[in-house]
Amino acid sequence: MLDEKEVAEIIESDKKKKKVSWNDKKEEGKMDMDSLTFGTSATPSKAKVDKAITQLIKEGYSEVEAASLMGKPITPSGELILNNPTFYESKENIKGRLALRKEKQLSLEKEVQTNRYTFFSMSNIGLGVAVLTAAAVIGVAVSRNK
Repeated sequence: MLDEKEVAEIIESDKKKKKVSWNDKKEEGKMDMDSLTFGTSATPSKAKVDKAITQLIKEGYSEVEAASLMGKPITPSGELILNNPTFYESKENIKGRLALRKEKQLSLEKEVQTNRYTFFSMSNIGLGVAVLTAAAVIGVAVSRNK
């Protein structure tokens, strides 16, 4: 059991509040965004990271993927990617995605080379669907005007 002095000390210690002040001279509430400064660092490692991101982009990664692999929340074009799910993916997933893209690209190139004159290629089917859609839209428009 606690006696009255110990209880009083516990209550008194709970009442003491630490005073905190932010750059905006407030002591309570959220910090104003105007008082925060944002910018890029100017360390030698920044140049190395930017160079590595450029190299990754040349290897076939997108800007978002390259910046994510290097752990940088801003792409070279200045886009903030903290809300992008790719930023939080593992390196293995991002590298696997690039491998799938390259494999898909190779298979598409192979298909174009081997089936160059076939009617049922992906580009011909897509073109056919687009033409049929346009014809249907024109047909509906003409029938409504009569």
